[in-house]
Amino acid sequence: MVPDPLAEIKSMIASRSEQDQRAILKWLREKHPIHELEAEFGTTAEVILEAISRASDLSRRGVLGLIAEATFKVNVIDLLDHWVDDEVVGDVPYDFQISQGDQRVRIQMKRQRRAKGQPMRYAGSPDLYVAETQRSRRGVNPQTGEDTRPYRFGEFDILAVCMQPATEDWTSFRYTVGRWLVPRKERLDWIKVLQPVSLEVNDDWTDSLVQCIEWLQGGIKQQLQVK
Repeated sequence: MVPDPLAEIKSMIASRSEQDQRAILKWLREKHPIHELEAEFGTTAEVILEAISRASDLSRRGVLGLIAEATFKVNVIDLLDHWVDDEVVGDVPYDFQISQGDQRVRIQMKRQRRAKGQPMRYAGSPDLYVAETQRSRRGVNPQTGEDTRPYRFGEFDILAVCMQPATEDWTSFRYTVGRWLVPRKERLDWIKVLQPVSLEVNDDWTDSLVQCIEWLQGGIKQQLQVK
């Protein structure tokens, strides 16, 4: 049998003490950065992770939201057949836009909300979770004087929700049509901040982006059911 040099190296490292293994890892890390962001920021991945661990809850929620978006891009958008991932430019009320010929679908991506370290349940409904649908920063429209933080109906076509807080799986998503979301009582053209999300697939929520696009294109008129 031909010796496997890599296996021998792994065996040698495994036989060393934890202190020695950490020293080897540090040496390798100096020669092989994990990500190009280390060079851009001028620091190491370890320092970047330490900064995130020391950040406020709001900042960490922002990072987790970015992880959800990146997972959605890699595991959903990039695997779609016959759809093109359009570049999203500027401050727009959606995170992704895909196109097929002259068809455009705008997708707002949110991570399921947590409260006190636990997946947040929708008020009065133990079977539903919560997605927070509003912009993270406040602002005022200079022409109208209106709050720009709320989303308006028509600003995006599909809401995608990463269910990782409930499932512990970053690739777990649920989708619904944007016009089906619950409106605010005081402004029916504004989308309510806390939306009910079903982990179970039903007539309102699907685990397939393709099916949700079919719902959207079918023109079905309904509103999310709260049970």
